[in-house]
Amino acid sequence: MIQSIEVATKEKLSRLVEEKRQAGELKLPPERDLSELFGVSRSTISKVLYQLAGEGVVTRKKGSGTFITENERLNSQLCIGVGFENIYHPDWGFYGKNVEGIYKAAYENDIDIQIFDRLGEQFDRSFERNRIVKIIEAGLLDGMILASKMSIQTAAKISSMIPAVTLGGDVDCIDLPSVKPDYFAAGFLAADYLLKNGHRNIGYVYLDDNCSQVSDIYSGVRLAMQNSGVAAGKNLCLDVKGKNHISQLPRALEYFIRNNNITAIVAEHDRIAAKIIKSLESAGIKLPGDISIVGFGNLDVGNTTPLDFLTTVNMNLEQLSKTALEMLLDKIRNGSKRDCGSLERIVHPELIIRNSVRELS
Repeated sequence: MIQSIEVATKEKLSRLVEEKRQAGELKLPPERDLSELFGVSRSTISKVLYQLAGEGVVTRKKGSGTFITENERLNSQLCIGVGFENIYHPDWGFYGKNVEGIYKAAYENDIDIQIFDRLGEQFDRSFERNRIVKIIEAGLLDGMILASKMSIQTAAKISSMIPAVTLGGDVDCIDLPSVKPDYFAAGFLAADYLLKNGHRNIGYVYLDDNCSQVSDIYSGVRLAMQNSGVAAGKNLCLDVKGKNHISQLPRALEYFIRNNNITAIVAEHDRIAAKIIKSLESAGIKLPGDISIVGFGNLDVGNTTPLDFLTTVNMNLEQLSKTALEMLLDKIRNGSKRDCGSLERIVHPELIIRNSVRELS
């Protein structure tokens, strides 16, 4: 049902774009107005606009609005793609924050940004049906930031056609410039703060162990605990993948906490932390009275958790995105003059202390 709503909205919005183009109007109404016009949510409008931007139909400029793309590129403005292996949605945690940061940095430099998702599917298609290749060969794209976990094959194909950099460190086995957060240092900061507040039984809760950030955070947690003479075993790790249902997560967490005498939890990121908080409260476990918790990302977690409650590690995503764009621009302008393929930059995290950690006596 959700897919049919998005498809119908995209068809209606595409017709509106064509009508405005023929009338010589190149700016679309704000998302709120489009939402009311088509009778759908703003998140649906936002997702469809990102899809149309990825297809080169519209251009989204932070602070200015959404503009209909003319048949020819204007002047010599650079156009940078932001690529995702699978479907991209602006509400998805780190990815949404990264794109927001890229848009902000691009706007300051008068650079056009286009979102391209489902890259893996594109390169499974024939040349005639691969719109990414067509856009690149038409000279409409100057470079790409690979912003999600991505197969080596997809990354290699894109980087063979245009300058590319990776954002987040999830394409490990290819010689591309990359920028990533220091998840190891982030894990150390979180655990060290809990240890300094008297916690010794610290649990690590994560969603997907097939992800480099999960193991990097855990390695940082372990080092902090070892430095304090505290054992950190696998029994203190809980994979909640598949346990997101409201009836499963509270029981899994309650058993994990009671069986291991957990007094504090390090959550893989803030949105998981928000789910943990909600689940524990539903089980009658108070925070931070019974359990302390630290998240990662400094993300907006909606109405589920007050913004001033969760102690978190700020991954400096805006700086991460800005650095990725700067690296790509350097590669576009100077890549042929020097070897920058193995360049890697690390963006360091910082602890934001709020009210979700209790000091133990």
